[in-house]
Amino acid sequence: MKRLSSFVIFGLIGIVPTGTPQAGSARHAKLRLEVYTSSEKSFCVDSTIIYGKTESILIDTQYYKSEAAKVADRIAATATHLKAIIITHAHDDHYMGLETIHERFRTVPIYMSATALEQFKQESEAARAGQKKYVPAETPDSLPTPEVLPTTHFLVDGQQVEIMQGQGDEAKTTNSFVWIPSIKAIIAGDIVFNEVHPWLA
Repeated sequence: MKRLSSFVIFGLIGIVPTGTPQAGSARHAKLRLEVYTSSEKSFCVDSTIIYGKTESILIDTQYYKSEAAKVADRIAATATHLKAIIITHAHDDHYMGLETIHERFRTVPIYMSATALEQFKQESEAARAGQKKYVPAETPDSLPTPEVLPTTHFLVDGQQVEIMQGQGDEAKTTNSFVWIPSIKAIIAGDIVFNEVHPWLA
């Protein structure tokens, strides 16, 4: 049974806000997305690097340490300044790789929405301790605590990256998704799924 943990949608038809730099303009190079999907062993989790010529933002940090290390390598390979790490919601498969990423990028702030952060503080240590019993080599010894998103509007090389709230797979509205107007792309977190099925664990 496959669980695809997040989804990226390209080519959406949408309205780009006035003043938004257009992809391919002389002033701004087109933003790019690199989506890393882990193996089925670690639930096919997606991490997405949004990057331009000089700057980048990471969305979600993987479940297993070994997968998070591969994402860190890919960030480094972009040769950009990582401005922020954003966790879409407080499910352990999206944040358990935080320590591994944080070790490589010590000064980069980590953000979550206020409602997601509340859930993270309540559940993350129990989730980490439980995982440590089953896959100790892939489980961090501790987790850095994210900060509340200071804004829902970020810029990567001058181009907008918007953080929006949605319902997703939680009873409360704790899920975020990311809208990038200049390339008409959504990073959907756990709001949109491919190969949907009931998760009965």
